[in-house]
Amino acid sequence: MKYYKMTYKIYFLAIAFISILSFSSCSKDDKAKLNTNYDKSDLIQSVNKEVSRGLLAVNPVVGKNANNLPLNDIDIYKIIYTTKNYDGKDVKVSGALLVPKTNLPLTLISYQHGTIWKESDTPSEYDTGKEIKMLATPLASMGFAVAVPDYIGYGASLDHMHPYEHAQTLAQTSYDMIEASRDFLKDKKVLLNNKLILTGYSEGGSATMALHKYMEENTNDPITLSIPASGAYNKTASNIAFAQEQKQSLMTKYFLWIVNGYNQIYNLNISWSELLNTPSDKLMADLRSNLDIETLNVPMEPSKLLTPTFSEALITGNNKAIADAVKDNDRWEWTPKQPMMIFYSSTDNIVNPINASTAIQHMQSNHAPVQAIKVDGFDHFQAFGAYMATLLKVLPNYQK
Repeated sequence: MKYYKMTYKIYFLAIAFISILSFSSCSKDDKAKLNTNYDKSDLIQSVNKEVSRGLLAVNPVVGKNANNLPLNDIDIYKIIYTTKNYDGKDVKVSGALLVPKTNLPLTLISYQHGTIWKESDTPSEYDTGKEIKMLATPLASMGFAVAVPDYIGYGASLDHMHPYEHAQTLAQTSYDMIEASRDFLKDKKVLLNNKLILTGYSEGGSATMALHKYMEENTNDPITLSIPASGAYNKTASNIAFAQEQKQSLMTKYFLWIVNGYNQIYNLNISWSELLNTPSDKLMADLRSNLDIETLNVPMEPSKLLTPTFSEALITGNNKAIADAVKDNDRWEWTPKQPMMIFYSSTDNIVNPINASTAIQHMQSNHAPVQAIKVDGFDHFQAFGAYMATLLKVLPNYQK
């Protein structure tokens, strides 16, 4: 296991030093809008297949076999489309769509990205978006069309609050990106086969689980496979564990972002002085952007950060408004009908493994087509490498 941990760390370091080859200049696509939410697109860049070969060569699953893989050059587009915000209002949003240059029918992957603390990491800002380069680029070069929603609050909707870990908007925005991508590809006369893969890590894992549930309950679209990874599906249980934690928790600042968003989305109107001890309450009250939470000087121990009243509310559920807001974003206690693989690390130090384990237990007890993919000994960031390796191993089986 130590070998694999070191291998994944080397993998990330190697990616950081791979030089970018053969990028084309931007041009604009002015094709007419089709019948759904698709608005317009811009060609961001074209990427040479050797860039992807370099990324795959340092992956522990692919390694030297990267030299033998039939890869494709890819075009990367910024897609502008319309979705619904948490208040039901239309909002123009964006995402990245990576399209391999091939005449073969493509499997569409909807990839939901993880938490973004910097605007420069937005998927449609491809030059600086680390996650999309590491994962979406090799997959597209292998012959998949990869749709990556920016989410509300990034890219074209930067003037809106990002509804962090809000299941309904993450699902809606991701599904609308799928629809917009299909329209765009149809307009470009790019053929799709009948397969659709859903996947994402961390916040993207939460988004993928919410998207899968949304699609089964609200659309007739078949899902070939979904692979939610290391997401917060059982926020009720993980919040209880967080509130009881006496040690420093790496979840603390993510938790503050969730609370700030839910306070607004659900009109809770709870003052920070009711939620956090001083001086943390004043720091959050004076916050200009949720992205600034990352640099706030607050206690990382929940026992020092949260007021006794707020801790009790999280643990006992005695504040109905807070409990209902949290439960509205739980996505573990349902039974999917279409195939799912739930990836997680038993030693995740940010997203409590209880999120995955309770979802798996519930779904499998109801005979859902759900498979658990558990890795041990990896923290949250190390497990991302294992997740990438899992995708590169599993997804080629769904290309044709």
